[in-house]
Amino acid sequence: MAAWLGTSSPASPQELFIVEGGASPGGKWAVAVVPQKAGERVDDADGTVYLVSLPGKTVLQELREADSTGGTWGKTTENIRCKWSPDGRFVAVNMRIGRMTNRYLLYQVTDTGAKPVDLPARQTHPKSRIYEALEYTANPGETVTAWTGPASFTTEEYGLRPRRGDVDFPRYGMPEFDGVLEKRYRLENGKWILDDVRIPKPR
Repeated sequence: MAAWLGTSSPASPQELFIVEGGASPGGKWAVAVVPQKAGERVDDADGTVYLVSLPGKTVLQELREADSTGGTWGKTTENIRCKWSPDGRFVAVNMRIGRMTNRYLLYQVTDTGAKPVDLPARQTHPKSRIYEALEYTANPGETVTAWTGPASFTTEEYGLRPRRGDVDFPRYGMPEFDGVLEKRYRLENGKWILDDVRIPKPR
């Protein structure tokens, strides 16, 4: 495999730590970060997130959109958690960006590199009308919770509350709303669509 582009000063394999969920199905690739040095504050740490090949942890590419410093919270080795699609074509990188705030990035991974995936706006689904009645708390966030197939996944968005106290949630088809919404995305004919917006099922 030819070396991929997008890496400036790669860390050595010995320096790298494979994050939770970082190894792809089949063990071909992994997402890795640089652990903090002894006594090093997370905001002074190297926050670079890498895609590496396995088993040798050879650096293939920096995931430049990602960062492991957690908005100055947590540890570099804990601020990134991944969810790979069952076929290893996509990886969702869940990323801490504050004390209680997270976001995610979706990448398509091939033998030529990892490419960020743009997802459709929530307004593309009619059930997103519920956002008209909601606002964000001080600690909102959204993470990928599971892949439901090789080309479909769910997220949970939290830190939502009613704009006013008398919202008619049954009107939006979500009478059980309690601060969290689940979204389901699906790849159809080469294009990602927002397939559903709903209340998460009890775990």
